Amino acid sequence: MIEAVVTGIVGGLLLLMLGWLKSDITRIGNRLDIQSESIEHRLDAQIEKIGNRFDTQSDTFGSRLDAFGTRLDALNDRTAEMLGILARTEGKLDEHLRQHH
Repeated sequence: MIEAVVTGIVGGLLLLMLGWLKSDITRIGNRLDIQSESIEHRLDAQIEKIGNRFDTQSDTFGSRLDAFGTRLDALNDRTAEMLGILARTEGKLDEHLRQHH
């Protein structure tokens, strides 16, 4: 009879402890979920910042490349003009040399 009472009390205490343990495990799990979500949001924000910086740098690089292309086109045009002037000058020089020699 005493053994049954002691067994009942010990069993009840074990069930109570298991309930507390389950409650603690649930709270820890909830905290981990919250922390995991927080970390995930922070990582998403950092990834977005990096992506925005990359986009900005890419746009800046594209603009600079366009400006360089425009300058290169202008240089090519000026070079063509200079070659035309040189060809005309050379032609005039040849004509002058033919007339005087």
